[in-house]
Amino acid sequence: MNRATHIIIGFSAGLLVGGSSLYSLLYGVSGALGAYIPDIKHPPYRRRKSTHNIVIPVLLLVITYSTYMLISTNTHNPIVLFTAEISTKSLYAISIGWLTHVFTDSLSAGGVYPLWPFSEKVIRLTRLRSNSLALNLFGLLIAFTLLYLWLIMSGLNDVVEEFIKNLLRSLS
Repeated sequence: MNRATHIIIGFSAGLLVGGSSLYSLLYGVSGALGAYIPDIKHPPYRRRKSTHNIVIPVLLLVITYSTYMLISTNTHNPIVLFTAEISTKSLYAISIGWLTHVFTDSLSAGGVYPLWPFSEKVIRLTRLRSNSLALNLFGLLIAFTLLYLWLIMSGLNDVVEEFIKNLLRSLS
């Protein structure tokens, strides 16, 4: 899958982390960042294995959750709690964006190493090349499905539907 498609999927997944929060855009950007991270260039002999696995984002989720629980149960300071919540959801979005990248790359011929460094097993669900039109269109379908779910969660779907109806009415 190409980088832009990964970023769009990560952004849409990040929006879902935010739900109807005012900070959903921040979480969308965090999700996009997480989806971009696995493609940052590393030494070529390690990049795919070291970044195209679920170990790192799952570890990040566990550490983030544990830290948030520790902070939230030991303080009643609203500023600290607010900061902890924003930081936690941003890190969740980064992890979710990374996981969407790993999942969607499992659909390409390059495959992924989901449990590296514990296992060298490669998972390839298709033999499609990452620049394949079909694969990237499928990725965009995933992204728009996530975006539509976010619109429903945030209550914006009615606004968007009304806008589209008015736009179509004005064009005809």
